[in-house]
Order: sequence, then C-alpha cells, then structure tokens
Amino acid sequence: MGGGGATDGAGALTEADITDDVPTGSRQLSSWLRKTRQNKVRKIVREVYLRDDIVPDPFEGADQVLVLDTNIVLHQIDLIAEDECINHVVVPYTVLQEVRHRNMGIYSRLRALCRVETGNVKDDKIVEEELNENPAPLAKAKQGTGDREKAKEAASSRNARRFYVFPNEFFRETYVERMPEESQNDRNDRAIRRVAHWYRRHIVGPEILLLTDDRACKEKALADGLTALRARDFVERMRPKFPDAGEKLAMRDDEEEAGAGGATASKSPASTPRGVKRKDTFTRSGDGSVYPAHLKASEVEAGLKEKRLFQGALRMHMNTCLHGSVMCGTEEVEVSGRLALNRAIDGDIV
Repeated sequence: MGGGGATDGAGALTEADITDDVPTGSRQLSSWLRKTRQNKVRKIVREVYLRDDIVPDPFEGADQVLVLDTNIVLHQIDLIAEDECINHVVVPYTVLQEVRHRNMGIYSRLRALCRVETGNVKDDKIVEEELNENPAPLAKAKQGTGDREKAKEAASSRNARRFYVFPNEFFRETYVERMPEESQNDRNDRAIRRVAHWYRRHIVGPEILLLTDDRACKEKALADGLTALRARDFVERMRPKFPDAGEKLAMRDDEEEAGAGGATASKSPASTPRGVKRKDTFTRSGDGSVYPAHLKASEVEAGLKEKRLFQGALRMHMNTCLHGSVMCGTEEVEVSGRLALNRAIDGDIV
C-alpha cells in the first residue's frame, strides 16, 4: 500500500483512503476450494480484468446523489421504485448481484429502474449485456433496453429520476479484495462503502448519501466520514420538499427490535433463506392472544350513540395489506398495522 492517504487517531488507514489499496495490476486472480455433493474437492479460479477509464456522471442539477445498499433494496423496493423523493441513484454492481441471488422479483424491478428505452436496438443490447452476469464496463450508462413490458412502462418516468449501475467490481479504484477471516457479506458491505467514498472524491457539488438499514454498515460509514441514513431518516429529511414522501415506506418490525436489543436479522420475505419457513413476529398478550379482543355489540352501540366511536367500511390500499382507510362521514381515517386492523379485511364494516 502507498502512504498518501489520511490516517485515523491510531495511525491506521481507514476505508476512506481508497487510493492506498488500489490493485496495481489490471488482472486479478483469486482461487478457493469447494466441496461438491459427491464429497469431492474442486478448485474454483476467478479471473477479473479491471478497467481504468470509467468516469462518474456529473449529475447536473442534483443536490444529492444516493448510493444504495443491498439491505435497503431488499426491504424498501416499493419506496425506491415509486417514491419521487428517490432520484439520482447509484446502484453498485455488488448490490445488483446480491439482490439477484436473494430475490429474483426484486432484481427484475431494480433492473427495470436502471433501464430507459432508447429505440436503438444496438445501444439497448450493449446495456443489457452490462447488466448481465459478466458485463462489459459501462460505456453508455444512460441508455437501456425495454425488452420487458414492465421496463417499457417504467422507462419514460425513470428518465427524470436517473438510476445508474456503477460497475465497481470491474473498476480498479473501487475493486475490493476479500480479506482473511472476513465474511462475504462484510466484504460486499465494504465494497458498497468504497463506491460512496469514490463518488465523494470525484463528484463536486452534490452531497453523497449512503442509504442503508444495516446498523453495522451505517456505523462504519459514519466513522469514516460518510453521510449514511436509514430509509426512515431519509424520508423525514425529504418531507419539506416532497410532502408525500414515505407513502411506500415499509414498516419493519426488526428496526424496533434492533433498537432495543442490538441488530437482529430481518423477518421479511426478501431476507428469509429459501426452504426456511418464515415466522411472523407478533407480541402476545398475557392471556396468549395475538390481537386485542373485539368490543361487544352493546359496547359498540353505546359508543356510536355517545359519538365516542365512528363506523364505516374499511377500504384497503391497493399495494399493501397493512394499510387501509375508513370513511366516517366526511372524514377519512387511516388505519395502519396488523394490530390496528385487528383481522379486518377490505369491505368490512368497522
């Protein structure tokens, strides 16, 4: 390593010193041993050729540039895909591949966001190859393909929001080698933070924000001088400019659990391994019941007469089973969460 980077209080290099551990060669070779189902040992060799000629997009007119973490994509894809406060977004290639291995449905939606119809078959084919397993370096990141119906419908609206795939795994300055005793997940998180550091060094004007719901990743990013926000914190920050921001924000039970007793694994479908039955995380009362008991008919009638209670038909939101609304005369009452809904479904008189 070189010695031109800044040091922390103990004199050790930090993740922000991206110029000090850049691979010297353009060809990286790694190998490891893997045990097959037939109890044989196979040696796997991976060869990667790194580029030097990739330049960042200037992001003209942007106040901030968002770098997405895998965690935020897996759990907040509705917010990313449909909320207008999410724009000028960098999707590291590491994130794209992690999402592909975890959830193909979310991966397809993320790829659709990163494509824009051009009408040029040749250019569309180039970008399609860049988003595949072994992409060529991004030469025309602003162009995309509309080969799927979903991508075609989203293409025109995504032009203004500008989603980009950054090929960090094939760029010498952002390539990260896995260290001894380091898990693959930790290595990928470090690679994503490296992308944020690189953009911070090369983009003048916009603020670089790392969006992550991973507590450990956020703490490491903040320790090295990055601006890292959770999805909920980012939505609150954008509300003055986008009053409707956060309508697609997913309600995550594990955020509260992590705040009370440390980081916990998410129980969402996106993070549940295949073949493992997902358990719902409900808090039971002392008598063992999950939901509060319904009121008796006499109590409901008395409450309606005294105008302590209001009655109306429940209408569930189109895109989620956790939010609904009830029209009580001229007023609309929002109902959110499983406990508040209390087993009611669309059309019930509540």
